[in-house]
Amino acid sequence: MRIKLLIIISILLSAVGLSLSADNYVFRHYTVDDGLPNNGVRAICQDRWGFMWFGLDNGLCRYDGVRITTYRHNFASADQFVSTLFPTDSCLWIGTGHGLQAMSFSNEKFTTLTLKTTRGVQITSTITAMAADCDGRLWVATQGQGLFCYDGRHGGRLRQYSFGGRDDNLATVVVAAGAAFGPFRAAETTLPST
Repeated sequence: MRIKLLIIISILLSAVGLSLSADNYVFRHYTVDDGLPNNGVRAICQDRWGFMWFGLDNGLCRYDGVRITTYRHNFASADQFVSTLFPTDSCLWIGTGHGLQAMSFSNEKFTTLTLKTTRGVQITSTITAMAADCDGRLWVATQGQGLFCYDGRHGGRLRQYSFGGRDDNLATVVVAAGAAFGPFRAAETTLPST
């Protein structure tokens, strides 16, 4: 009987301890009333300084914990559509409906990635996802152009990986920590690149 009582008390104390240590998360919804240009948020990320970035149907916003700042820029077309975001130490990569942009954190200037592959292909389609590998290369999934790898070292290099006539619409890209390209370490030799 004593053992049963000790087990029951232990379970109760464990449950109370777990509920006391549980994180209490607070969610706040931000809308046009808070300063967003519209409610069509397509992408969210956080940079190394803690700023929250929002990619919207019509632009880019930064939230500093107090106010929302809207960045207006011609994202390679007449529209301001931002499809995905990826922060690095030096810039914020901005995937758009028409290619890839970078905003420098140091001066908040925008640059369009106009680099082409050795076959003259430039990223011009909607960017669906981005990830960086352990060597600092940026992997870019697109809607209709396959997968690109941008290596900004030594003046920059862009490679395209197409799936040989199959569907080149990629929804995401995954890069595992410590690997050149996740479990697909030999991706450059197994996928046709340009």
